[in-house]
Amino acid sequence: MTSKRFARRLLTAGLLTACAPALAHFPWIAADMDAVDAPFIEVHFGHGPGDAAPLPAGRLDTVTSFDAGGATQTLTPDDPAQTRFTLAPDAVAVAVIQQPGYWSPKAGGGGERRPRSEVPDAESCVYSRNSLKALLDFSAAATGDDLGHPLEIRLDPHSQEGDTLQLRVRFLDAPYTGRLSLIGVAPEARPALFDGDDQGRFTVPRPDAGRWMLYARATTPYPDPARCDENGYNATLVLDIPKR
Repeated sequence: MTSKRFARRLLTAGLLTACAPALAHFPWIAADMDAVDAPFIEVHFGHGPGDAAPLPAGRLDTVTSFDAGGATQTLTPDDPAQTRFTLAPDAVAVAVIQQPGYWSPKAGGGGERRPRSEVPDAESCVYSRNSLKALLDFSAAATGDDLGHPLEIRLDPHSQEGDTLQLRVRFLDAPYTGRLSLIGVAPEARPALFDGDDQGRFTVPRPDAGRWMLYARATTPYPDPARCDENGYNATLVLDIPKR
């Protein structure tokens, strides 16, 4: 199926936004499985593909790779300023937890990674808790699943066949009731938005072959409103969809 045919399918279903909303800053896993020396990943942070920069290791809590049998390896760089994490050749999935942190945007633009109570000209504040996954081998859909992340996107292994991706999203041990975005990474494509059912289950038309990202966001009130406004949760799942 060509990209145009896939877009028409989404339009027919009423799921491709005519004017996609601007996405908040969020992180995702960017993998290079064909690097000359060894495959590696970076964690990119930005508005989406084409508008991002790699995060240094010092801003990440844990980076874990999985092989097809479910065995894990914790990836730890020598330098906290380093952005690349080398993968073992048999890695089929990666999970990352970003260090939680504050972001207080300012009225004049920009912002600081401190609570609003410490930034006199801050307009608002979010305390972010971000969790990311990447499935490097689409045939290993069950690997690295159900990791207990605060907000987690899970791909049904049966999605390896058929014309749809079956997904389940959980937020704080309950079904996620927000919207799910499908974003083309390579080649780039505008976000398509999907609604799920009351059990947090989503059905997404299977995209063309390439790299795609699923993105979910949720918020809760921050416990001390004098310090910050909300807890922000971002979750991404990057998939390499093979040709059929």
